[in-house]
Amino acid sequence: SYGWDPETFRLRPRDTQVTPKPIFLFAGSGCLRKGLPDLLEAWHRANIPGRLRIVGPIERPIAERYAHVLSRPDVEPLGYQRNLAQQYSEAHVFVLPSLEEGSPLVTYMALAAGIPSLVSIPGAGGIVRDDVEGLVRDPSQQSEFQDALVRLATDSDLRDRLGRAAARAAPQYTWQRVAQNRADVFASIAGKA
Repeated sequence: SYGWDPETFRLRPRDTQVTPKPIFLFAGSGCLRKGLPDLLEAWHRANIPGRLRIVGPIERPIAERYAHVLSRPDVEPLGYQRNLAQQYSEAHVFVLPSLEEGSPLVTYMALAAGIPSLVSIPGAGGIVRDDVEGLVRDPSQQSEFQDALVRLATDSDLRDRLGRAAARAAPQYTWQRVAQNRADVFASIAGKA
């Protein structure tokens, strides 16, 4: 697995409940593979009380096709941002409806920030469990994905429960912990030779 750096993301207690319009954060390349078209489609149809913040470049065909969504006042296409930790600290929900991933760093960062995730199975990266650290949904099932957006936007207790679980899971995935786990595996293999 990959990991996160405690020097970059300093875990602290979060209050995920006190906002009538939570910020949903998408971080990564705005491309088909990352599921941005599915997210924009779902956001447009869900009409939820919240804001969608997109951090990262958006491919031109997607920007053109979804200009009507990207220009809405509740959508913030920010482009490349240097300080991802700041973006995560302002967000209330992380969203990644990716079609394929290995071990997405942006999902580890969501755990580190102590915020719930709405992710596809690839976006979960094997570290976000459904209804534990977040909600895992198939973005091609638009109604289910929209329902999850609405639930996370309107149910502050759900956001709080999932965010706290994410923060509890995060220490398992620091780079130091991941490196130690890998070293232990290699030591175990070497001991059996």
